[in-house]
Amino acid sequence: MSFHDTVARWFPRSCQPCALQRIYPAQLDHTRNCEQCTDDPTVCTHGTWLRLVMRQTRR
Repeated sequence: MSFHDTVARWFPRSCQPCALQRIYPAQLDHTRNCEQCTDDPTVCTHGTWLRLVMRQTRR
């Protein structure tokens, strides 16, 4: 994401229950609709990030 030719970074924060409540449905929705995730989940960058966030949130 960029604004006025500068790079912006986004660092979302959430409590664990709220994060799990939103990440899990997003992951399920993505894997149902993503052809790459159906064939090989390691190929899809969106699916990989969703799995990573899910793992970090469960800690």
